Amino acid sequence: MIYLGLWSVRDISGKIRELTSILKQHTGEEPSFTAKNNFALVYGKLYPQQDMDQIWESDSTVLIGRIFDKERHTTVEPKEFRQYSQELKQDLTRKVWGKYVYWLVDNTNKLEVMVDPTGQLPCFYYTFTNGDLLFASHIDLINQYLSFNLDYNWSYLCSYLFYGSSSAVQSPFKGVEEVPPGCVLTATQSNRDIRSFWNHFTTYGGISSPSGNAVDALQSVLKPVIEPYQNV
Repeated sequence: MIYLGLWSVRDISGKIRELTSILKQHTGEEPSFTAKNNFALVYGKLYPQQDMDQIWESDSTVLIGRIFDKERHTTVEPKEFRQYSQELKQDLTRKVWGKYVYWLVDNTNKLEVMVDPTGQLPCFYYTFTNGDLLFASHIDLINQYLSFNLDYNWSYLCSYLFYGSSSAVQSPFKGVEEVPPGCVLTATQSNRDIRSFWNHFTTYGGISSPSGNAVDALQSVLKPVIEPYQNV
């Protein structure tokens, strides 16, 4: 899934056409869009035959990617997601797993952006001087939206050359950052904060041996992931 979104403390209804115009240059077709309070998200697919990502929505939430019920190992249905988002909100990960980016906008226009622990679907963002946030699956989309070319982030590039590993927050372009896997970005009119929501030690020591055949257990988990694809 390819996407471009904008969150602001002001009304952004007039920005949807601009976001759509940029994304259409990549998808070739008219993208879809959704809006929650002062948050708008435009999305589409580059390769519809291969891209199995979906979108789930409720009154205050949007999720892009592929999510599965942890207990039943089945794709989450729209009605189920609406129920999950009503009950769980930030604790959504107790019920679902998969690859996703999850946006939650509450009644005060506070925004929370969550990226699953695997980080298969990236979420880059750019902070404007007025506090607005621009989100995108690709840095190129951010650069297209801005009225100027992004500068190189030389400190990041030097760090990469010295240490050989990329930062999960910074990017090669100044001003563009990424929500790290397993983390949530919280944004209000006056504050920005990133924290981890996933603790990989939470299940350590509490996993019981599978009662049946281990191969059957693995296949039941993998089935919803590979089911839509052909010749897997």
